[in-house]
Amino acid sequence: ELFSYGYKLLLSALLNTIYDNFRQLIIGRHYSASDLAYYNKGKQFPSLVMTNINTSIDSVLFPAMAEKQNNCVEVQAMIKKSINVSTYILWPLLFGLCGISNSLVRIVLTDKWAFCVPFLRVFCFAYATHPIQTANLNALKAVGRSDCFLKLEIEQTAIGIVLLLCVMNKGPIWIAIMYLATAIIS
Repeated sequence: ELFSYGYKLLLSALLNTIYDNFRQLIIGRHYSASDLAYYNKGKQFPSLVMTNINTSIDSVLFPAMAEKQNNCVEVQAMIKKSINVSTYILWPLLFGLCGISNSLVRIVLTDKWAFCVPFLRVFCFAYATHPIQTANLNALKAVGRSDCFLKLEIEQTAIGIVLLLCVMNKGPIWIAIMYLATAIIS
């Protein structure tokens, strides 16, 4: 009974994971190992902040939305409140991290990682869009529209791959900027 709902979420998660790793594969294939290391390290801190906060809010929000799935007005109110709360917490942390990124990297990781700072800054802005995305995708899951969830993931991945193919020869920082563009579009 749940298979028709769940397999679409599984496909979405698999597609998202493959797409995330595809960017790293492109960098590893076309650029040096140090470029890939700077890209991954620059992604690590903003990802840690965003994942912990978004996951905490997500674990509370989804069951609450599922309980009110037949009342669109209440679900919309929950979406707005979720976006407000998560951005209120997440944005100061991410933008603060962006502001102190140079000093933070030099103190915590040493000067040899200084080249990851531009990546860190780009990912701070990219991950700032995730609360909006997460709240809306949670609403789709909560009201039983895993089909729309999968369609959006396919569209997002298609846009991301097209943008990736356009910038993959320009350098790893352009691949990170492309991720930011895809996050804004999504």
